[in-house]
Amino acid sequence: RLEMFMKFSQLQMPNSKEEEWRYTDISGINLDDMKLDGYTDISITASDGVVALPMKEALNNFSDMINLNAFSIIDDNDKFVSFVSSFWNDGVFIYVPKNKECTVTIKLSKSNKPIYTLVILDEDSKLDVIEENSSDDSNTVVSTSITEIIIRPNARLNYFTSQNLPDKFYDFNYKRASVERDGQIKWFIGSFGARLSRWKVETLLQGIGSKCEKYGLYIGDQNRHHDIITKTFHMVPNTTNNILVKGVLTDQASSIYRGLIRIEKNAQQTLSYMGAHALLLSDNAKSNNIPSLEIEANDVKATHGSSVGQVDEEKLFYLMSRGLDRKSAEAVIVEGFIESVLNKFTSEDVKEKFRKITSERLWKNA
Repeated sequence: RLEMFMKFSQLQMPNSKEEEWRYTDISGINLDDMKLDGYTDISITASDGVVALPMKEALNNFSDMINLNAFSIIDDNDKFVSFVSSFWNDGVFIYVPKNKECTVTIKLSKSNKPIYTLVILDEDSKLDVIEENSSDDSNTVVSTSITEIIIRPNARLNYFTSQNLPDKFYDFNYKRASVERDGQIKWFIGSFGARLSRWKVETLLQGIGSKCEKYGLYIGDQNRHHDIITKTFHMVPNTTNNILVKGVLTDQASSIYRGLIRIEKNAQQTLSYMGAHALLLSDNAKSNNIPSLEIEANDVKATHGSSVGQVDEEKLFYLMSRGLDRKSAEAVIVEGFIESVLNKFTSEDVKEKFRKITSERLWKNA
């Protein structure tokens, strides 16, 4: 904690001159003056066979495992990461023993207290995590969190995570996973609320045969801003990655998506794809997609696709000619647009929840 605090003290706050922050204005936030007097409520429900505890309680019984793995894979050259690493006081610890198959549901009522979560899957285990971030706080809040995930050989993780926070929240999420031989992680991300929401989701494919899938959905109304970053690092041969992120924006909402696929020199036989698409329902909504590939190997297949556009007027005209009003026709088109992401979700409950939130955000006044 002291080591991280020294780094936090030395790092400057990010600004718009830095490429990664060019489209996200945080000039009104100063972590150096943050008051950490909020209260974070954590509710955990877990099936048999898994260790799932608030971090404070886990430190009493699993300190050796936590000390060995905590903050072992994060990129600490980040002001927000070093902030959480220095001052975290709440969080969740999850450990799945070998050959176990389990489910954990986490409900976080966020405040301005940093949150740290550590998830470890032992060999041949399977885990579904459903993490929901919300709050009843109507004040201006800067919430920050780090999640580290370590997936041992042949383990499987489905990680569903979403935020539907109040209008005055500035929410910063950093999640990073390390996947060993024949392991697999599937990320399912939903970003719906907050004045500013920033997700940084990174995966290190460190074992031969490891796989990663990332599926994201963001909905922006009013003047919300969604900043989503995905990074996948192919570090060894025979790894697979697939990314699909879609967003719908209306009113004066805005978004920025940055995606990176990095393939190291010895990571031959890599298969990697990244897709990012945004649909604008308002002339005042704005979106930018910036996909990038860094490829050092020569025997790989890596591609990406990106689009930003408004609703096709011909499709609207066709639906309206069949008796629908404009709002209903837009709703049908949006439903079809986001369904290609939701169809990847392995939880019907999460699918329905995301559909409901989308409807509430986009057509609450219809």
